[in-house]
Amino acid sequence: MTRLANKLCLAWAIVFFCFGYFNSSAQAGESYGNMFEIRNDNHIIQGDRVDELDQGDYETSTPSSINRYRDLSSTPSVDLTGVWKGKANFGARSAALTCYLSQNGSIVTGKCESPGAYPTNCGLWALNIVDGIVDNNIFYFDGTTPTKDVDTCEVVCLDSFQGAVTINKNKGSGNATEESCIDWEILPIKINVTKQPGPTACFEHYGKHDSTTKKRALFGVNTKKVDDHPLAGGLIELDASCSKDSGGQIVKYEWRLDDALLSTSDQKIELPLSYPGSYKVSLTIVDDRGLSDETSEMIDLTLEVGDLIFIRTPGWSTLFDIAVQKYTHVGMYCGNDASGTPIMVEASLLPDHDDPNKGVHTSPLSGWAYPTETFATAYSVVTATPQEKAAACQFVRDPDRIGRGYDNDIFHKQIDGPTYYCSELVWAAYQYATSDRIEGGINLGRTKGDEHVWPDQIANDRKNLKPKSGHWEQYPF
Repeated sequence: MTRLANKLCLAWAIVFFCFGYFNSSAQAGESYGNMFEIRNDNHIIQGDRVDELDQGDYETSTPSSINRYRDLSSTPSVDLTGVWKGKANFGARSAALTCYLSQNGSIVTGKCESPGAYPTNCGLWALNIVDGIVDNNIFYFDGTTPTKDVDTCEVVCLDSFQGAVTINKNKGSGNATEESCIDWEILPIKINVTKQPGPTACFEHYGKHDSTTKKRALFGVNTKKVDDHPLAGGLIELDASCSKDSGGQIVKYEWRLDDALLSTSDQKIELPLSYPGSYKVSLTIVDDRGLSDETSEMIDLTLEVGDLIFIRTPGWSTLFDIAVQKYTHVGMYCGNDASGTPIMVEASLLPDHDDPNKGVHTSPLSGWAYPTETFATAYSVVTATPQEKAAACQFVRDPDRIGRGYDNDIFHKQIDGPTYYCSELVWAAYQYATSDRIEGGINLGRTKGDEHVWPDQIANDRKNLKPKSGHWEQYPF
């Protein structure tokens, strides 16, 4: 009988190779239950098993009929990853069934359990291991179930388990068989399950608000536009409270900045982003059933050399300035200094931003707009070229200009004076940088002659400037 089986097996193998079923050499065959299986890179051939030896031991399987031919190279039309709940009917008995499955391509792994299905007090009936594949919308699987001693509850042996479930949307129904490892009795089982809703990851980001901050200015002026486009140099708040989980409870929030792990437990976190740039923030949530979901978002905190940042600064801002969102100070972002620190150039009357200098000087971007100022907003000079913006920064960073005093005559302006006030400095820089292309240069604030040019006048110059980012911080008093 054995030699006959081997001859039949050889004959079938020759037929398969001759008809080109295998694109590469076949892998080692597998045997389970009353089935046999032969695999290669893209295909599976399965058939009925013959030539049984003693208890669970089989010689080389011989196909008496081909049950299924499946192409693993095709993309499955369903995704089984998640929790599936329903019933398993064992003849006249019915028991609840819960399966935890994970799908990677066509391959599915996981486990199932059924409280109360085992006819003793020995715990759960379970499929210890579920292995299978998805072919179109059908899930073919096998596994093992423990047979226990009714007195000691020790596992005596493992029954084999095979089945196929057809998936229609989020519902599955099909048949399976359990083969006893003691008497080889075949037990038919009907399965009906429904995929449970999993968690949905979601988060928002905005400029950080502290206890002294009002998200709306006096008279209810809305600042949401600024909140949605935070500014580098301050704190960014990440908030995952919009994440949902109708079928369980979220127990883990894993935050990542690019590849760096930030937190695994907090629904909200604060993120100090001192450097301009584009950052990838990822969130993975896990619920109490072990189901997970993830989402990511690019946070654009890009600043361009020559961008202007407006704030309301202590000593200059009145209650009226706050109410009408009037800016009282401006500086220019000029990239990194020699140490790689992003910097601003400004002219100030008093030392500020934790900087002992006054007059024309540089200050770190980080802290320049947080936390001592309020409603910091970045603007791009849209009528200047990148080369002209770089030239404007060269103007304000000129070693001969750094260290010049503060101009107390805030009612007049000049391009190259011995002193500067804040808005006069940035106005002069763009006049100088664009004069070769535009007669007289770009006139930020569009003022006449040598009359004053104040921060709010420049900020409201919609011909030359466009707002790009910002955030509320503290009130300056």
